[in-house]
Amino acid sequence: LKIQVMMDADWQSGNIMDTMSSIASRSGMMSGRADLSKLLSESSIALLRRQSDWNSAAVSTEKYNRFNSENIEADFQRMAIVERTKFDEEVTSNTAGYNSLQPDSTGSTTACVVSLVVAVRGQSEAAMRIRNSSDLRNVLQILASEALTDDGDNVMGMEMLWTPSEQGTVITDKEIISNYPEMIML
Repeated sequence: LKIQVMMDADWQSGNIMDTMSSIASRSGMMSGRADLSKLLSESSIALLRRQSDWNSAAVSTEKYNRFNSENIEADFQRMAIVERTKFDEEVTSNTAGYNSLQPDSTGSTTACVVSLVVAVRGQSEAAMRIRNSSDLRNVLQILASEALTDDGDNVMGMEMLWTPSEQGTVITDKEIISNYPEMIML
């Protein structure tokens, strides 16, 4: 499952990029699925707390059954790599922010894109189409709660990515259109 949210962000005040960086910095001490599930829940909740900033979103899913499970890990890694390669430079490793853009001299507002790539065991209700902000809110609420069920054992993998990540960097409309054509306006 891949969920992407584009939102307005302001470098001059508390922003989603700082929030995601703080969440990611705590992930360095992860020791298992329970910690990974907390990371998923925290990042979903952080996005929910910024609903007023949402502009666009996208969801894509791959479903597998027990007879078609040999490609799950490869497909998860492929989905994460596709997102990671949209940017020239990796600023922080693992659950990280990315930046291929030049810093803005004013250091003010920009669009920010947060991507969550998740592998969950079982049938997730979060695998639904996003047509509006209500659908996105439902998907993020489902992910945040499902992540914590069964002591987090159902979260098999998770990548949390966002751009921009360096203070003052601004994403242009052209970069958004070319890197995120699947985004739907909310």
